[in-house]
Amino acid sequence: MVDASTKRPLGVIAEPVGAAAGGQRGGGAAMAKRGFLRALGILFSSRVVSAATLLAIGILTARLLGPEGRGHYALFFTIVGIGANFGGFGLTQSNTYFLNREHVPMAVLFGNTIFSIGVVGLLAAGGIGIVESYPGIAGMGTAWAFPGWLLWLAIIVAILESHVGGLAYGSHLYAFQARSLVVQAALLLAATLALYPAGASLSAALEFRVAAAVLFIVWYVQRFLAHVSLREIAVRTATLKKQLRFGMKNWLQNQIGLLNYRGYLLILAAFSGPESVGHFSIALLFAEAVRFIPETVGTLLLPKLVGLHPGEGPAQLTARACRMIVLCMLVLGFGLAVSVDWLIPIVFGALYSGSVAATILLLPGAVLGAVYQVLTRYFTSEHAQRYSIAGGISGLIVALSASVVLVPGYQAAGASAAYSLSALTTCVVVLWGFGRQSKLSPYAAIIPSREDWMILGRLAAAKVLKEKTKE
Repeated sequence: MVDASTKRPLGVIAEPVGAAAGGQRGGGAAMAKRGFLRALGILFSSRVVSAATLLAIGILTARLLGPEGRGHYALFFTIVGIGANFGGFGLTQSNTYFLNREHVPMAVLFGNTIFSIGVVGLLAAGGIGIVESYPGIAGMGTAWAFPGWLLWLAIIVAILESHVGGLAYGSHLYAFQARSLVVQAALLLAATLALYPAGASLSAALEFRVAAAVLFIVWYVQRFLAHVSLREIAVRTATLKKQLRFGMKNWLQNQIGLLNYRGYLLILAAFSGPESVGHFSIALLFAEAVRFIPETVGTLLLPKLVGLHPGEGPAQLTARACRMIVLCMLVLGFGLAVSVDWLIPIVFGALYSGSVAATILLLPGAVLGAVYQVLTRYFTSEHAQRYSIAGGISGLIVALSASVVLVPGYQAAGASAAYSLSALTTCVVVLWGFGRQSKLSPYAAIIPSREDWMILGRLAAAKVLKEKTKE
């Protein structure tokens, strides 16, 4: 249903956006803050479920496929992620921005989304066909062990999910997104468990997971359209051009960020082989367990920031979110670092003992990467993506240089060391950019204030009191 007075979907968390917030200071601001925190709690819980499910899938595929098969599996979905981001041209963030800040009708944004995916689909089919015929072009040789049609389908589904997700977050459909994450996790887990009766082959693992993704996207788009009561769509090329101009800045920073995170799998495939890719992919599972916290907060932060007026403190909100996240991740990262030596062989099997050193070397980079994940949302909301791009390019240069030196001799461990060096470089650059853009000290985004410690103290005291009450 739609509220005719605001043209915004009913049943979503109340939150003033843009000019609609003009008369809602004081009590309205407090309600908006509670709404944002409630949304964060709902989405965070569903992301916990999603992250736990993906970890379970990683464990199952590692045990079923072995290091080499797991390497091919991870490489496939790495190419899907990079291809989907490359073919998305930043329209995910553009959809959120134009819906909230420019107030472009949903029918136009959804129509432009479908049109752009159709064009990208045709281009992707030709590009994948060439690479499938001549895998040496991609520098992977025998590491290319999967059908091109399946790769194409997975990329298109991922682009559609991302773009519609941008519209859903822009509409503040947080409860819907939370349910969707749970449904998606259930389908992916079911597809993985189906490998036991069907046979644990690489082709079955890929095909079952892509089939689950297709089932999900059909359900997801249908439910989204029902939520926004969209009965017609329109394509406006003039608006699409504006979206692309805005989105290309995000596209470049996201592509660089993704290569800084996932590109090491491609480098390992070229210099070392699929078995090293498999070992590194296990280290990435632990990094993703750490990264889901800033990813969740950052996803919610963008629509919140673009709806704020300049005087409402978007920089202060970002800085507080960033430093609290970094503090939590330091604790989580340290706990994982001291436990992986015995945890990996028990959970993934003795064949993955080579992943221990890679994981320990990777975790510092995962913690530092949180700063980039959060601050890029702030830069996007301020139309200052140049700082994200500068940080990403600096990190990518360090990543490529360090990988060329370290990967041939140290394989997965060398890739992890290169990853952490790259993350450190990127962190320093984006903190510098945050200081210039916000006029705050860069330290405000990483060092907890006295008020932060007081908040944590009150939360801890409330937790202890709650436990005592239960007793």
